[in-house]
Amino acid sequence: AFLSIYSDLLHFDLKGDYEIGSIPKAISQMLSTDYPTFSRKLGIQAPETADSMQFSLLLEVYDTKGLMTILDPNLGNLHETKLEAEFDSFRDSVAFDLSLPEFTYGSIGLEDVVLIGEGANGVADIDIGVYQTRIGENTELAPINLLGLINRDTFDFRMTGYDFTNFLNKLEVDGQ
Repeated sequence: AFLSIYSDLLHFDLKGDYEIGSIPKAISQMLSTDYPTFSRKLGIQAPETADSMQFSLLLEVYDTKGLMTILDPNLGNLHETKLEAEFDSFRDSVAFDLSLPEFTYGSIGLEDVVLIGEGANGVADIDIGVYQTRIGENTELAPINLLGLINRDTFDFRMTGYDFTNFLNKLEVDGQ
């Protein structure tokens, strides 16, 4: 199947072997099977049955022109945002790559946000990078990276911040 949407706001492509109404069930099934504790804590419940499917998705948001405030008045405008993803329930795998030049929610602003992940059979890598974080008008944080490895229900991570305000030059945190 192939679905394509073009407008002055966005471009969306969905290609593969899928039933569009069953995509949320298939994703919920994979998450609750591969990461049961995380899924339960996030309120994701496995459907009794889910169709097997594989698809690729491309979403390019050119400019939301203020329409994000319909979802939440605190959401800022999205522009030049790109999401690429692949899902394959036959191989029990998922991959995604999200790039946002800017994301704002109320007085919090993030610049040059990258979220990359891939997972298969209960093991996943997740990398998040934020070039700059603004909180209000007076607080700015320099680059922050989060590198994570999920193995079923264990999340190992390393967070690194550089030039983290003037009082701390480098911050590294490891955790599980």
